[in-house]
Amino acid sequence: MALHKVARILRGDCAAASDGYGVLREGLDNSGRLRQPTDGNEGTGHACRFSGTMDGTDDLSMISDAEARLQTAMAHGGVADLSGGVVRAEVLRSLLIAARSNAPVRLRRAVVDGPLDLTDCRLQPSLAFSHVTFKGGVSLSRCHAFGLAFEDCRLYGPLSADGARLEGPIRLMSSEVTQTLDVAGAHINGDFVCDATTLSGVPVALALGDAEISGGVVLDRSRIEGGVVAAGVRVKADVSLRRVRNVGAHSVIDFSRARIGGDIGGEKSHFEGGLKLSSADVGGSCDSARVSIKSDGIVADGLSCAQSVVISGAMVFGEIDLVEAEIGQHLQCDDIEVEGGDTAIDGAGMRVGRRMSFERARIVGSLRLASAKSGSDLALSEARIFGSEHAIEADGCEVGGGIACRAAVIVGPCDFSRSTCRSALLDGTTIKVESGPALRFVDARIDGDVAAGFGFETIGAVAAQGARISGVLSFQESRMKSAAIARGVSDRSSART
Repeated sequence: MALHKVARILRGDCAAASDGYGVLREGLDNSGRLRQPTDGNEGTGHACRFSGTMDGTDDLSMISDAEARLQTAMAHGGVADLSGGVVRAEVLRSLLIAARSNAPVRLRRAVVDGPLDLTDCRLQPSLAFSHVTFKGGVSLSRCHAFGLAFEDCRLYGPLSADGARLEGPIRLMSSEVTQTLDVAGAHINGDFVCDATTLSGVPVALALGDAEISGGVVLDRSRIEGGVVAAGVRVKADVSLRRVRNVGAHSVIDFSRARIGGDIGGEKSHFEGGLKLSSADVGGSCDSARVSIKSDGIVADGLSCAQSVVISGAMVFGEIDLVEAEIGQHLQCDDIEVEGGDTAIDGAGMRVGRRMSFERARIVGSLRLASAKSGSDLALSEARIFGSEHAIEADGCEVGGGIACRAAVIVGPCDFSRSTCRSALLDGTTIKVESGPALRFVDARIDGDVAAGFGFETIGAVAAQGARISGVLSFQESRMKSAAIARGVSDRSSART
């Protein structure tokens, strides 16, 4: 904008350069001063509240060259590239709330000095910031706005949009927010994206609780220092947590009670705290393949998942809680490593539509499947399970297919009492206990064969009182030794069948 035209604006001749946009006419009063909107709204057409403060040196009657360039770009719908120029937050606020055009406001390579407070405002244009530094954070709490985008931006303060209504997406790409990003209770007509972005906040880095999002949630490749609290969020599409690093003393990923229309995936992510999906409702799959969880495990009791739950290849410290979970397709825990306490994986009362698989798993703590139900097979081949009171507690478990536990090594009793299945294949498996039976099929019903041979070995008895086996019971080339013999009481009762 020419300097003589800026001077005419400051004298009050706003029409000289408004070009029909209206931002200059309505952003300046009759004396050429920038209006400071109040609850009385001073003719802007928007009910807004300004809670920011200005020190005695601020003079909004004059605008800088950078601010004038921003005005010109807004008037013509162009990009305001300020080459590192400084815009006062109060000036930017006044221009934004006075804008009438739907053309997006695009600010590039600028510094916004002070907190940008747009609380309770109604904004006409969408906002797109690129390579912008915000020195005091941004508040859009309870704001009504269109899209919001930050690319390669730094926000030294919070980004608040709690209770906001956004008619477009929120996108943060390769950006940084040094305090809490809060969109709790917001209504977002589009996606919520934090891609390759750093979020920090104590105790909460990202608040999504009870938000309604018509698109998906993407946190891929982000570093999150603090908790992600998304309890009760409603997401129409997918939630993507791939390659996320959630670190810090307050780290947790909490999607308890969430309603997710698509998949939720955290493949190859690292969580220093736990993952919570208690009572969540997922319309697609839950995929945490190759995730690393340093503490607190996975809490997913009461989870409802229409497709499959995949935790294959994960390394989890803490218990995996799937009590009373409802899984429409498969539970896949192959190649998983779990360091639990007394219980490593608790699937008591769980319902799985098809296969439950723990092949090649390494589990420290018991695997509880009491009263669980699988529509197809229970696969435990080549698993390594180190329990205490029980290694496998599957009393009352209903398996629609067979139990396949070949070449496994199990330390601790295995209890399949009152369970039902089509067959049980235990060839090559070793079960060791300190005392009592190693393997219990008391009152079990098996509609086919039981094959426990070709290297099957127990240190402890096999108890099968009251069991009903419709097929062949085979212990060919197996080796069974009582726990008493194993403790050195006698070695003369060792038997080969």
